[in-house]
Amino acid sequence: MTNNVLNYTTAGTGVGRYAGRGILGNGPYWNVLPDTTGAFSYVARIDSDSDLRDDGTAHSGVYCTLLGGSAFSSALTPADSSDIGNLLYQWVTISTATNALQFHGVPDGTYNLAVYGCDGTFGDRGTTFVVHDALNGDQTLGTVNASPIAPLNQAVNFVVFSNVHVSGGTLNVDVGPTSPVPSHNPNAEADINGAQLQLVSYDVSAPTVTLTNTVSGSALNLNWSQGILQTATNLLGPWTPIYAPAPITVPITQTNAAQFYRVRIK
Repeated sequence: MTNNVLNYTTAGTGVGRYAGRGILGNGPYWNVLPDTTGAFSYVARIDSDSDLRDDGTAHSGVYCTLLGGSAFSSALTPADSSDIGNLLYQWVTISTATNALQFHGVPDGTYNLAVYGCDGTFGDRGTTFVVHDALNGDQTLGTVNASPIAPLNQAVNFVVFSNVHVSGGTLNVDVGPTSPVPSHNPNAEADINGAQLQLVSYDVSAPTVTLTNTVSGSALNLNWSQGILQTATNLLGPWTPIYAPAPITVPITQTNAAQFYRVRIK
């Protein structure tokens, strides 16, 4: 997950995405947080534009959300999309810290998490991340935010959390400024550039996933905690996946056609 590259002067004119190396795994594909409001415009919630794994093809069912932030990129004319500076020059400022970074649809299990945090051309703003581990409690690590165009350097512009336990389909991470905050920045915003979630092992027990539904007017609202939603017109199939983050709204037609839904996990 990364922010998309913006044109600084024109809102919503993304010109590419970072497709270079990361920390976890070898894949070059990144799911984008599609800011379309322009530099420093407040966005209550930004959802990732897809759920693809780092091969850019396989669907994971995992979506990312950032709450209470505003996106910015100082890359007026982005370099090669594989350039690491192109990743670290894109960021989202977070105005709220608690559960600001969220991963939804995560199968129960153990994961490694790498999080990038540095503030564009500034070199004095670090970010502290608190991962809420479902088994071992909170884990806390922070960056000191040296030059953003420097090579990737652990504890400088990224941190790695190992063996994080997830249950219930959601992984929440607090995002806040690293102390001490600079005197010229009274708002003390925290900045995040990207995050990678890597599976270590699934929970051996089958997770309990409930597909809930409510009717609102002429629409059916569906919600589930993890996995990929599927639909069919017959219980025997074929079942077609719906690659979208939960919840979703399905229009109700005035025909007699039947439509079934289920959730596939693992």
